[in-house]
Amino acid sequence: MREEVVRFGPGDGLVGVLALPEPHPASRVTSPLVLLNAGMLHRVGPSRLYVQLARRLAGSGRACLRFDHSGIGDSPARQGRGRFEVYALEEVRAAIDLLQGRLGVQGVLVGGICSAGTTAFRLALDDPRVRGVLCINGGILRDDLLTQDLRYSLAQTHVRLYRRRLLSLRSWLRLLSGRSDLKRIVETLGGWFRSPAVGGAASSRAERGAQTLRAELEVLEERDASLLLLLSEGSSELDLQTLVFGPRAGAGDLPPCAEVELLAGTDHVFTPRWSQEYLLQRVEAWCETVSEPGQ
Repeated sequence: MREEVVRFGPGDGLVGVLALPEPHPASRVTSPLVLLNAGMLHRVGPSRLYVQLARRLAGSGRACLRFDHSGIGDSPARQGRGRFEVYALEEVRAAIDLLQGRLGVQGVLVGGICSAGTTAFRLALDDPRVRGVLCINGGILRDDLLTQDLRYSLAQTHVRLYRRRLLSLRSWLRLLSGRSDLKRIVETLGGWFRSPAVGGAASSRAERGAQTLRAELEVLEERDASLLLLLSEGSSELDLQTLVFGPRAGAGDLPPCAEVELLAGTDHVFTPRWSQEYLLQRVEAWCETVSEPGQ
């Protein structure tokens, strides 16, 4: 395995690190993975998860590019950058162009944690070069259909985590010693009860959201592309999916191209060490299941 810094995009303004497997005459060309920024974190990812994943994949024969969007990490902000949702797609397309020219591949896998998964899913709907979408605690439901329910979902996440802490002696000691923000806890729970996500209007929005997502996934299904959606217990995306699809957040209720897995006991960015190792193994195994173009 070897790594090298690459520059690409308009004016070579985007900076990334390309992990490459050692060349072998008998090795088959596999679709590389492109890892996108997890929110505003630069290309190493939370707890350096992107570095570990890229090196693990390259060690087993799959190239992996992790790069910084404009204005993050080593990639300077672009002039007249506009909305992230728009220019991020352009930058991922530039990354795919780089890999096609450099490695001669036809398709790629794209994704990552949080907003990376959202960007990858939106790109996959329009770019047939995307063979697989890795969405880890990212949103694949249309925000414009469910904006009124986002606060409810976040409150649900906090309620679930507070419920777990009720059984923790350490949490009670923090509360009694004044180190926990009691006011914030009360406001969070109150927001859950005041949420507009309760009632017929929310049910109608959820149904529209479910119908839209199923229609979008049919686009991937027709192209034989795949989606892996991992939702951890500490992520509000789990609660938004649960609001729309019920207790299993769409697992078993979506087209075969979409694989949904719920991960208990870990937070949005996989802080526990055991969850990091599980995530690495899970993603590596999924990459092997994605069909290559022409197969």
